[in-house]
Amino acid sequence: MLRPSWIAIAATVHAAGAAALSFEPGQWEVTMVMQSPMMGERRQTRSECVEEGDFDPTSDFMNDDTCHVTDLDETATTLKWKMQCGPANGPQMVGAGEFISKGKTASGKMLMTMFFAGQNLVMTSHWSGRHLGPCTTK
Repeated sequence: MLRPSWIAIAATVHAAGAAALSFEPGQWEVTMVMQSPMMGERRQTRSECVEEGDFDPTSDFMNDDTCHVTDLDETATTLKWKMQCGPANGPQMVGAGEFISKGKTASGKMLMTMFFAGQNLVMTSHWSGRHLGPCTTK
């Protein structure tokens, strides 16, 4: 299973505190493509129910308090951020991302670089989603 979901990513950054991002509640189909030198390319499409107030940063992403948003720019349709992750005694990561909401469609990307054993490992994620209607799953 690919984690984190694009909804959780947007939620995490959104929870850092800024203006409300326009988003249509209901059932969403989400496709995420992740690529890294260690895992190659992985693609997943799944369905998620997003209700008003569902943006919970502890759901899939940043549930261990090792990631921190360092820069945030949010409008009603676009969310851009920079972040830094990693435990004090483990590999550190820095990254940047963008989430674009058009109400019933959404897309985004994130680039993360992990510093490990003297090497920089770059991981990319691209996601897209479309609103399907009222929630059918929770």
